[in-house]
Amino acid sequence: MLSPADTITWKAGQDDRQRERVAGPDGFEAFRSEHIGTCCCAQRPCGVERDAGPVTPGGCELSSKATARGGPVGERICPNHKLAGFLLACALLAGLPHAGAAAKVQAVEGAGAGLRTLTTAREVHRLSNQEAARLYPVHLRGVVTFFDSNQGTTRAGLLFVHDATGVIFVMCAPDSTLSLPTGSLVDLLGESAPGEFAPIVVHPQIKVIGYAGLPPNPARPSFHRLLSGAEDGQWVEVEGVVHSFSEIGRYVALQLTMADGGIGVFVLKEPGRSYSQLVDARVRVRGNATPLFNKSRTQMIGARIQSQDLSTLEILEPAPKDPFQLPTIPVNRLLQWGVKPLLDHRVHVQGRVTLQWPGAVVCLRDGRQGICAQTDQSTRLADGEMVDVVGFAKAEGSAPGMTDAVFRIASSGRAAPETPVPLTAEQALLGEH
Repeated sequence: MLSPADTITWKAGQDDRQRERVAGPDGFEAFRSEHIGTCCCAQRPCGVERDAGPVTPGGCELSSKATARGGPVGERICPNHKLAGFLLACALLAGLPHAGAAAKVQAVEGAGAGLRTLTTAREVHRLSNQEAARLYPVHLRGVVTFFDSNQGTTRAGLLFVHDATGVIFVMCAPDSTLSLPTGSLVDLLGESAPGEFAPIVVHPQIKVIGYAGLPPNPARPSFHRLLSGAEDGQWVEVEGVVHSFSEIGRYVALQLTMADGGIGVFVLKEPGRSYSQLVDARVRVRGNATPLFNKSRTQMIGARIQSQDLSTLEILEPAPKDPFQLPTIPVNRLLQWGVKPLLDHRVHVQGRVTLQWPGAVVCLRDGRQGICAQTDQSTRLADGEMVDVVGFAKAEGSAPGMTDAVFRIASSGRAAPETPVPLTAEQALLGEH
């Protein structure tokens, strides 16, 4: 453990700062800086400093009680520890695509020595994984497009920083109480590292220098380009119809169907916010494109959009207030030319129940043709009960089907089971019934 008198010089580009090492709790060592309001942990989670004024609510507090080298300095006190003189574990959390990369990077004596400082997001992102592992020093300024300070796990944090050349993912330690609003203009110091898919920045130290707002004019990639990984991490805009939503921990996942495919949009859950009115709405969303991995977390198998909250979502066409008031369409007309323009949105069918697996599927027949609808709804139905079903029509083999459906018992719902139609095995295999 170092004595309080020990000092080091920390270098980042042209910025040399003298810092005093002091002992911290839990085996941490910290540097008390000559710069007002600066303190960073020797294990290097996100160190954040601001030019003036208190940190936003939930962040570390400023204190003017301590001195360093004989002069007053502003120190940070992390509310979780209440220890003057230390900024402990200001960081992010994620459980998202790049989080496991910490295991790939270990501090090595002399690592990064003699390497040029990378000053743009593009320079970092274009490195090969082998080059990124050399721990190039990074010093850039950009705008925060996404930040999650704590997802409740021990995995690394999630931060995207955008500059004039693109976006770079920044990985920090978990359990931060720091508040870093999107649109914040920050000065970022760190080191390059190989991420699980593309190079990232680790060991960040962040200084908030102002507010710039979210970047205008995002890229508008197709679904297939997103799947290619070419837009990894970048600030993008996508448009489509919301088919469903689900709550996953601290996030709400919206399933968005674009013109050429479906993609998940993840937003941080907002207390008291309702998301059901978004189903069947046409929306435009801005966020960062992120990869999805297989179980080995070494191969990209999909993509999703990471957005801070619903402030990044614009409703272009609202959903119907009551989808059960939509006109009823005969099952045998679904997928026909005259109905095709309606199929971007939910459609309404009515018939008698022939099969139900609660929480998975309900099948019905309207007197002309049968159809099965995928649904999460578990309300139990009786065979022959008349029901209304609304959902998104699609082809299932050679017959129409429905996805993301909801149902309710029709007002005239007296159970009258359908009479089975006799079939031979050959007729069943032809798929005409």
